[in-house]
Amino acid sequence: MKKLLISLVLVIAVSLTASAQRRTVTRTYKSKCTYTTSAPRPRPSHPYNDIGEIRLHIGGELGVGDPIGLFWHKTPRHYSVGAMAEVQAGRILSLGLGTEFYGSKFSTDNHYNYSYINTVPVYGNIRLSTPGWGTKCYVEARIGYAIPTNQINAYGSSPALAAKGFYTGAGIGLSCFGNNLSVGFNTIDLDKIDDAFTDFYIRYTYAFPLN
Repeated sequence: MKKLLISLVLVIAVSLTASAQRRTVTRTYKSKCTYTTSAPRPRPSHPYNDIGEIRLHIGGELGVGDPIGLFWHKTPRHYSVGAMAEVQAGRILSLGLGTEFYGSKFSTDNHYNYSYINTVPVYGNIRLSTPGWGTKCYVEARIGYAIPTNQINAYGSSPALAAKGFYTGAGIGLSCFGNNLSVGFNTIDLDKIDDAFTDFYIRYTYAFPLN
């Protein structure tokens, strides 16, 4: 009888010990899980980084017709103001559609008199940016069609010249939290003669998020 009681006590003691050990292991395991599965710190977001983001660029550019003669007082120069809608199509690719009012200053008679030849280009834009968020470098290209708004007589030209036809542009720039600053060039056909003119520019736009 004593042996039976002693055996029963030993069994109960071993069971309690094993149970205590299991509870300890369970508590330790849960504690480790709580520590190791804590939620990661969220990555800072930026409104000009998400795929599908739509932006409206508003701004303009100033430039010259001859960068070598930048400081000559008779150098032809140009300006433009306009807007472009842009969608972020990939991590580095964005596509846009825009228009602007564009004026380029032309010499009309041996560089003594000048007149602006004005036009409205409608264009598509493609931009490739460095990955990341915040400050990014980019290159872009534009292609479209220029609709003239006036004509000028340069050097007694007949017929009068109009900026009408093929429009192209390209630039390289820096984007910083919606601010876009770039340098590049534009080329526009001249109507009724087999020629075109090129302007070199400094361009600034601000991108407003639309969604």
